[in-house]
Amino acid sequence: MSDLKEQTLLGKEVAYPDHYAPEILTPVARIRGVDGQAVASFGEDIWNAWELSWLTESGKPRMAWAEIRVPAESKHLVESKSLKLYLNSLNGSTFASVETLQHCIQTDLSRVAGAPVRVCVESAAMPSAAPERAGELALALAEHHGWSVGDWDYHFLDDLEPGEVPGEPDPAILQPVSGRQTRNVLHTDLLRSNCPVTGQPDWASLWVAYAGPEISPESLLAYVIAYRNQQDFHERCAEKIFSHLHSAYQPAGLTVYARYTRRGGLDINPWRSSVEGAAPNIRMMRQ
Repeated sequence: MSDLKEQTLLGKEVAYPDHYAPEILTPVARIRGVDGQAVASFGEDIWNAWELSWLTESGKPRMAWAEIRVPAESKHLVESKSLKLYLNSLNGSTFASVETLQHCIQTDLSRVAGAPVRVCVESAAMPSAAPERAGELALALAEHHGWSVGDWDYHFLDDLEPGEVPGEPDPAILQPVSGRQTRNVLHTDLLRSNCPVTGQPDWASLWVAYAGPEISPESLLAYVIAYRNQQDFHERCAEKIFSHLHSAYQPAGLTVYARYTRRGGLDINPWRSSVEGAAPNIRMMRQ
């Protein structure tokens, strides 16, 4: 065990790389079988990476999850902490397409494992992934505000181009685009903040139920993406988003709901609303 600790990143304090770092991947010799007993003829190790993010050529972040299949006959395991750091190193790296990203991960992991590794990158976005849950939460938010069916619209923001993203969340970019009154449920999977203690990234899907003057969805997306460099607790981020949106638009009704992915078996889901009532606890796909 002491040799393993020396060879790997386990138990060590390591800074999170912010650009592509395949060199951080650490192989561990695979030992098959136990005490001379039979070894299964077939097998593989399946990893599900729920916090996969990268940049498009325009600088816009994308969010997805990846299924990774490592054959049981591979020469090496891939040490888990090094894999986590490697995947996080992709956050600030640019890839021309999902296929380019998938090929890159597959090539790097196959090299370290010493056998062909299969990688499948899947969109985390609505509607292709778990539309039932996303639709269920959108409906729950509308019902919380007392909106009737057909009296509100749903908007998924991640297919939009946000334009210039500020270096930190700037409420000044949140501006009404018209005086027309709207009722909307807006949703993005691109909320990422950073733990103020460890610096580790925290990932979330953000939901906003809003009744008030029409807003620019592109400006809201740019504002949310700006949290990528923000160091703050989950709860504080939700408080800021609610406060900034309320100050910018003076809406008749507003709910902000951040569904964060789990860490250490726990996920935190801050809910802030101008309307009294309990938050619906509907688990999203990435949770």
